[in-house]
Amino acid sequence: MYHPKHAHYNKEHTKHPLNLVPQHESSSYSNQSTEQSPRIEIPNQQPQHINVKLLEFGHIYFFYKPKVMQEHVNNLDQVQKLLMVLKPDQSQGELKNRVIIIPKKTLPKQGEKRLAIVSQVDSSIDSIVNESLSEEHYETFTRGDRVIHSSRPLAFGLYELIEHNQNHTHLSYVIEFPKFLENESPNKIQTQFGIEHAGTMVVSVKNPQTNLNYSKGQSTSNLYNPREDISIHGKEEEIKKIFGERKFHSANPPSLLSIEEMQLLLIGTTLDSNDRTVQQWSLELEQEAHEEVDSYMIDSKEDEDEMGVEVIEKELNLPQDTLMDSLTKGKFV
Repeated sequence: MYHPKHAHYNKEHTKHPLNLVPQHESSSYSNQSTEQSPRIEIPNQQPQHINVKLLEFGHIYFFYKPKVMQEHVNNLDQVQKLLMVLKPDQSQGELKNRVIIIPKKTLPKQGEKRLAIVSQVDSSIDSIVNESLSEEHYETFTRGDRVIHSSRPLAFGLYELIEHNQNHTHLSYVIEFPKFLENESPNKIQTQFGIEHAGTMVVSVKNPQTNLNYSKGQSTSNLYNPREDISIHGKEEEIKKIFGERKFHSANPPSLLSIEEMQLLLIGTTLDSNDRTVQQWSLELEQEAHEEVDSYMIDSKEDEDEMGVEVIEKELNLPQDTLMDSLTKGKFV
């Protein structure tokens, strides 16, 4: 997914083995003029300095996982969780693929908040498919063999992780397939999951060295005894430098999203509610998506729905028996 607008992407941060360095600290970003900054022209009413910085870009895939022993899904109540798979473009360096689960099963609407968890990080997309998207079996003492059937693809397209005003990060996406999301699709299940043709949300990362006591509405810093479910061994000082005593931090550096079991806070927003700089970036991302879809369709006799199935099967090496009707027809399967 290389595009000329990504030519100014700064790959210097990939040289650090942990990448735990916010990019605005490792570049002259704050001193750049609009002529030196990436890709967009700011309207006259905008400040002279670019207030948006590209941190990462790639492909995004949405899946839903059925509940235990639910072979066929008929409604949202029979869904266990929503999954986002981020597959960074490798022109940025050796970035790893990530699976992010959303237990509440829907993307947040404007003003809503959703907890999300980085459940798997792996450089191999085959490992992602085998461990997070395929059918699972396990044994219980009372009920015997239990099955969680394989995940169903909902949509896929392009994403960008961008820093806005140096104090928060947006995950913006544009869906390439299914194509029907370009129009109003109230009867398609994608809308039940909160997936739109184009969207953006603010992403914050929870400090793994802070324990939150929700029952009392208090938080207690535990900087030298981090949560045991998150593997940050050897990174404690870097984590402390990034977060300090704060409970949450922006997703800069984006390598914070590459720590398994890291908890995220997704905050719903809309493109209309953001300044014109963020809107312009989204329009350019949408143009890239159209160009990529056109490249898929060249010399192809497939219709758009069939082409979408062919592309996702190829990109993720999905099993041939993966149920695709949610992607092609917008219905539960």
